[in-house]
This record gives sequence, C-alpha cells and structure tokens, in this order.
Amino acid sequence: MTTLTVSRSSPRNTTLTDLYGNVAYEVSTPFRLGPSTTTITRNGQVLATVRWGMLGDDLTMSGKTASVSDIFPSAGKLSTSRIFTTANGEGLKWKDKSKLYCVSTNDGSSIATYNHKKLSSAFTGKKATLDISPNAAHLTDILVGAKDVDELRERVRRELEVEKARQRVEKVSLEAGQSVNNAPQEKSPPPPAVKARKDSSPIKPLDTILNLPKLLSSSPPLTSAQLGALWTAYHAQKEGVLCAIVPSDMYGQLLETARQYSQFVIPLPRGSKSAEDGKEAEGGTEIFFIEWALHHSPTVPNSKVGELGIPTSKPAKQLEPIGTNPPIMTLLFTPLQEYKHRQSFAAPHLALTFYTDLAATHDVALLRGEITPAQSGDGRWLLGQEEAQALVVAMQKFYLPGTGEGAKEREELLKCFHERPENFKWERLLELSDIGIKL
Repeated sequence: MTTLTVSRSSPRNTTLTDLYGNVAYEVSTPFRLGPSTTTITRNGQVLATVRWGMLGDDLTMSGKTASVSDIFPSAGKLSTSRIFTTANGEGLKWKDKSKLYCVSTNDGSSIATYNHKKLSSAFTGKKATLDISPNAAHLTDILVGAKDVDELRERVRRELEVEKARQRVEKVSLEAGQSVNNAPQEKSPPPPAVKARKDSSPIKPLDTILNLPKLLSSSPPLTSAQLGALWTAYHAQKEGVLCAIVPSDMYGQLLETARQYSQFVIPLPRGSKSAEDGKEAEGGTEIFFIEWALHHSPTVPNSKVGELGIPTSKPAKQLEPIGTNPPIMTLLFTPLQEYKHRQSFAAPHLALTFYTDLAATHDVALLRGEITPAQSGDGRWLLGQEEAQALVVAMQKFYLPGTGEGAKEREELLKCFHERPENFKWERLLELSDIGIKL
C-alpha cells in the first residue's frame, strides 16, 4: 500500500509526502482577488489546474479543459458520491463518509482511502493521509488529482453559498430600507424598535461601567483577582459582549507592538454557527482587517473622593498607585472585503477597548469587547460569541507571540506585512494562525 501524508492544514496550499518525508505532490493556490487558480504538481511538473469561478469551475488535465461538474459528475440525483472516469474507461467512485473512500465502479474493489484530519490531531499531531491500494499504484496521479479537486470543489462550493447568502441578506436589507424611504411619511407606521445597546461607544468611560470611587474606597481594598472577578461577573449575562483581564506587563508588550504595527489581517474560520442566518457554513475562512488606535492616558482615580466628589472622612487602607496609567487602546475588526470597498466608512464587526484606568493601582488593564448588532434589529449580531473570541485569540498569536513553537515566524510575518508587503504569504498566515481548518 502507498501512503501519502497531507502535511498542511489547508487543502488549497499543501504538500503530499511519502513515507520518507519526500514531497511527492504539491497543491498551490496563490491568494488573489476574484477567481483563483489551484495548481497540482509532481516533481515540478503540472498535473492539473483548476480555475474556481462564480459561474463554474474548470479543470485542465492532460491538455484538456472541461467543467469540473462534467469531469466529476454526481453518481445519482440525490447522491453525494462522485465518479471520475479514467482514459481507459475505468470508473472511480468517491464516497464521502467519516472517511473519503474510492472504489472501482467495475468490481467494487477498494482503490484508496483518504483519512481526514481529526480534531484530536491538535494534541496527537496525526495528519491526514491518502492510502492507495497496491493494485491501484498506477492510478496515483489521478487519485491525488481527483481527491484534491473533489475536496477543493466542495470547499469552494460551501464558500460561494455563504457569500451568496450574505449578498441576499444585504439586498433584502437595502430593498427594505428603500421601501421605508419611499413610503409617504404621514401614512407610515412608526419604525420597529431596533436593538441597540446603551454602551455601544468603543470608548465608553470606565466610570460609567464601574463605580470607581466606591470600588477604590472599599475596605479592605480590592485585590487584582477580586477586581477581575467583579469585571467578569458584570459581563457574564450580557449579550454581544466579551471581557478579559490583562496583566500590566502583558499590556505593555501589546502596547509596544501595536504602536509599531498598527494594522494586520486575521483569518476567521466560518465553521461554526452563523450569527446572521443560523445556518451552518463549514469550511469557509473570512479575512478580517484589524486596526489599533491609541488614546489618552487616564488619570489615576482619587480613592479619597466619594461618589459625589466630596472627600471621604472615614480613614481606610488604600492601594497606593505605582506610576501613571498607560494609554487606552482600541482595536477594530472589520471584514477585509468590506474595508477594501468602504475604507474608513466600513463598519467593524467587533470593537475592543483596553481600559487602563486601574493599571497604576491594580496592575491590570480591563478588556471589553463589543460585537456589532445586525441591521435587522431582531436581536442577532454580526459575529457569534465564539467567533469573536477566536478573533481575539488569533490576534494574540501575532501581537503576543511568546516563545513557543512558531512564535518567531509569527513575529516575522507581522513585520513582513508592514515592511515587505510584496513578500507577504497568505498561506503562511493561515498556517501560523493555527485556526484548525478541517480537511
């Protein structure tokens, strides 16, 4: 049996290696706006190319070009299996279950098995493999090409469905807005109440969220851990909001990197439940443009002044501030495509605020993230809670890389984005983000 190991997480850009670690096949899809092209090569020689388009996908193999749907027709009207017919008339049928099986349509014998990468592989390190039966070694080129094309075709199809659904939502919203604008004002019913949070400003003062004078005058004074528990409990039951406690030393590293590299791009796997339509959108990856902004350094709160601004008379042990507070930072996450079209008018899907009002007294910054509500006003958000958290985690991998595996490469990729944009590799961004794209 011949076993080829799929060495990378993205089927668009990967290599298949033999048992000795030698690269046998390479799949490459350079990033570009508009229709993309996937090239499958063996030892530098092109075996096949696939051009993915909104109106259809074309495959070029052995000097012939045809529609992917014609080359890989469905096995039946309701079947998810696909059949590829070789030049000598042999049919190869792919069945996608827990594994991707390939059997001969002539006698039903097993030809190959594609073992998907599992979620547990993040801990075991086990990668996806393509196992080819000894009696099908002569079909290796075809099996590799068929596996990659079939898998990529399904991936692209899902992404196009998500994009079309998004466009339909935008069209319906636009038409609804035009209908309201064109209707006679005196006969129009009152517009429905749109869900809006009172705390929608990305730089809402911290003293409108927490009672700082009361917090600072408590006896005994709150520790950093108690402050963190209070901050977490306050946001626990709130929709469209996330929070965290950032130690001052970590915030200092974040501040230094953000000052140097104020913009970057972060991938988000759309394999979880969509906040917009409630449907599954597995396989898609959306790129978000992120932009940092530095604001004022808040003054250290006066612990000896009460809620009404009157000096407190009761003596109490207080935490002595150490130095001054660092600047407040905000971070906006906006879909890259929307940012390209609308620039500064693009609406961010997620806004983070790093409050530093208590950094000098409690040695922490308070992080508050706000997800933008959907325009439909029916209680939904542009991002799910888990998606927002995934974006924050992905950001940390590049702005707080640490010293673990891939840390140096992430640091270099962030630097390359600003200093050598022509050398920036989108496939490396996906790999180093470690976002767990399923094969």
